[in-house]
Amino acid sequence: MLSVIIISYNEAQYLPEAINSCLNQTYKDMEIIIGDDGSSDNSIEIIKEYEKQYDNISHFVMDRSDIISKETIIPSYRVSNVIKRGISMAKGEYIVILSGDDYYNDSTVFEKQIEILDSNKEYYSCVSGLRKFWSDRSEDCIFKPMNESLYWSGAYTHISCFMFRKSIYDDGYFLNRFCDDTGLQYSIILAGKWNCLNKITFSYRQRSSSIMDSSDKTELALLELLMLQDIKHKNKLIASSLARFHKPLVLCFRERKELDGNKYKKYIDAAAKYDYDIINTLRTYDDASVIEKANTLITIMLSYVLFYYYKVARKIITLTYKKS
Repeated sequence: MLSVIIISYNEAQYLPEAINSCLNQTYKDMEIIIGDDGSSDNSIEIIKEYEKQYDNISHFVMDRSDIISKETIIPSYRVSNVIKRGISMAKGEYIVILSGDDYYNDSTVFEKQIEILDSNKEYYSCVSGLRKFWSDRSEDCIFKPMNESLYWSGAYTHISCFMFRKSIYDDGYFLNRFCDDTGLQYSIILAGKWNCLNKITFSYRQRSSSIMDSSDKTELALLELLMLQDIKHKNKLIASSLARFHKPLVLCFRERKELDGNKYKKYIDAAAKYDYDIINTLRTYDDASVIEKANTLITIMLSYVLFYYYKVARKIITLTYKKS
């Protein structure tokens, strides 16, 4: 009924907590597939020990021999490839995805989410809330469950808050390159309605070496625009999408003269391989024709209007949460 995909890379010290949080669930009809991205610590040994003890645990290891240097890696691509491989192997009707350094803090979450999805066939996923904490416990923040208005206005939640139907993957809603947090959530929105489990069920560990913390704002904006390019390439763009990409569009437009630096080369090269190279459009804006400049500014202005609309909706939702 349920396939749990645990993705891991050099997270040996946290991995047992992640695996145990799944094994300790009240819902037992599940398989656990652990996808390791070629760890160099003792993660593989830990995974194999669990595999010996539990018949419902299996694993695979991704090859890293194709990596030339750290500077050529786009981590979101690698994470997405691990997720896609795990889901392609999955036999369950429902999917959850867990990072190897995170864990579920509610032992009933799988049971409750499956109950909701079984009883409401019109919903393609069920999402719960999360707590984000630093490994040294210096900060502990609570995030309410995501909804579409929050997503379009740029709010963040972790993909592990979702349980979704495998049919989203089987029916071709996944983007080509992005099926980590924001990319997979976009695919879930395209598939159909969400349901909400209004509980904090997931603990998200923020580490100083993580992608989100170690990347600068321009890198994260370029990643978002690569995802926009992916959406356009698959003909999956809907009007609301531009609201989500307003901030990265504006930031990269303002920083366009800095985008030719070596730091951003891997993103520029990746964008050049696809149609609708929005990054190059922003980068070469100053040399573009009047019509091309006008089209670029219209896109940015439209994204602003949509972003403002969802930002207002987000404030209303936040006030509603506070009152409740």
